[in-house]
Amino acid sequence: MIRMKLYEENLIKELDFDIPNRTLQVIHDGNSESISKLIGSLNFDSKLVDSSPWEGTLKEENKNNADHRKNCSTPSLL
Repeated sequence: MIRMKLYEENLIKELDFDIPNRTLQVIHDGNSESISKLIGSLNFDSKLVDSSPWEGTLKEENKNNADHRKNCSTPSLL
């Protein structure tokens, strides 16, 4: 459900779910506020834990170029 909601926007580059710790790392273009609003619209008890620039390589299925400089948000789904 989260994946479907976030991929409605073309801002999302990669999602990394950590189910046991109830966190989600979102690699995205744009600002973290729009990501928080989308997750909030699902009525989960969530909060933004961190938002920072991210430099790295996307997973094979998600990358267009080898290296990317994007934003990274980590919301906590409580």
